[in-house]
Formats: sequence, structure tokens, C-alpha cells
Amino acid sequence: VTALLSCVLCAGASAKYEPIAEELAAVGMFRGTANGYELDRAPTRAEAAIMLTRLYGAEDEANAEYAAGKIAHPFADVSAYASPYVAWLYTNGVVKGVTETAFDSQRACGLANYTAFLLRALGYQDGADFQYADALSFPEEHGMKTSDIAGEPFTRDNLVLMTCRGLGAKLKGEEGPFGKILSVKLLSEGRLDGEKAAALQRYVDASLSGEDEIPSYALPREQSTMTRWKAVVSGRSISYVCREPDAEETCDALPNYRVT
Repeated sequence: VTALLSCVLCAGASAKYEPIAEELAAVGMFRGTANGYELDRAPTRAEAAIMLTRLYGAEDEANAEYAAGKIAHPFADVSAYASPYVAWLYTNGVVKGVTETAFDSQRACGLANYTAFLLRALGYQDGADFQYADALSFPEEHGMKTSDIAGEPFTRDNLVLMTCRGLGAKLKGEEGPFGKILSVKLLSEGRLDGEKAAALQRYVDASLSGEDEIPSYALPREQSTMTRWKAVVSGRSISYVCREPDAEETCDALPNYRVT
């Protein structure tokens, strides 16, 4: 095994929820771009739609049904790549356009917008169960906190956090424990691998604890307690990426644990 050392200064230094992004990525719910996760920028409405479809565990279904002509959408401004996702969500009543023929797919998706998407995913209907103007207060009554980030710019980092919280919120009509989307809709139906989702479940549980911040658990894939470093395995090589590099770090030595 060849050990490679790299130290990466993340452009989104303010990003707090990269470990959750990694667990969402591990189960196929979240993906980065050629520039990484880009947690420091605002998500687009198209990206939010893609994320929601993956939250349902319906990515393959959406692509197959769209290719077969079973689902469609009326929007002229949605790319070919995003169309299966938007069509699936539109068909299932989860997203709407800004007009009858425009989705405004490249517009930044705000917190209220994404929270309304999540509420619809949980079975709630705006106009019946909640008003769009209450999209930030209504979810707090049902186990999905929004107040701590309501005054911040809504970034992909916060989208990751809200997705985690959405996975733990109650489905409409449920009086039992939280975590219904993850435990019932995804794991029990075989839409997610239970072993891969175990670490994600820890973050979902933590998001319901009432704490101001989700604990920074060490990722289970890392055997070391040094959470400052992340081991990235690619083929037969391992790179060690520094999560929080010091300003004057030279990165000329491996972290203090053994490569095995």
C-alpha cells in the first residue's frame, strides 16, 4: 500500500456538516461536483429536487420511469439531467413550479423553500396542513428544527443538515418515535443498505436531541480517534486529508497513527 499525504484547505471554511454530507453520500443521497461538495454555496432548486428524490430512495425509479415515458413535467427550464428527478417529484406532488411552465431550476433554493419540500415529503400539504408562510414555524412543532439557521444564508451545508433533520421528523399522522423516513420508508423497504446507513442514523438521532449543534462524531470508517485527519482510500493508495489545517501547516509528516 502506498501512503500519500495531502492537505486540503477547504474553500468553504464555514462548513460545519461535512461528516453528515459524507454519510449521505455513502448511502447515495448526496453527491458533490467536480469541485467537491461545495458546501459553502447556495443550492439551486434543481439540486434540491435531485436531493429530495434520493431522500425518497427513488433515483433509479425516477430515471427508469422518465425514460419509459411514464412520468413528465411541464417545465421548459429544467435540464435533461434534472428532468427525471423533477418529473418524479412533480408527479408525486412534492414540488411545484413558479409558473405553469417554469420551475426556475437555477434559482437559489432558500430554507423556507427546501423545508416546504421536506414537509411535502413527510406527507404534509401546503394550503391544507400548513401555509407556505409558516414553512419555518410549522416543522418545529413536528420535530424538525429550523430556528437555529433561519437567519443564515442557506447553503448546501445547511441543506445537508436539514435533510438529516427531515430523515428524523415524523411522517404526517405518526404518533410514534421519530426517524420514520429513514427507518420505515428507506431501510425496511430495502431502499438503503442498513450497514451503510448506521452512521447516518447516529446523526439523525443526534439531530433530534435538542442540542444546538450536532455532535462531531468520528466517522466509523476511521479507526483512529484523530478526527482531524480523514483517510481516503482510492484503489491501492491512501491519502490523508486534513479536516482543519493550521494556517502555517507544512503537511510534511503523516498523522500519528499507523497505516495498516
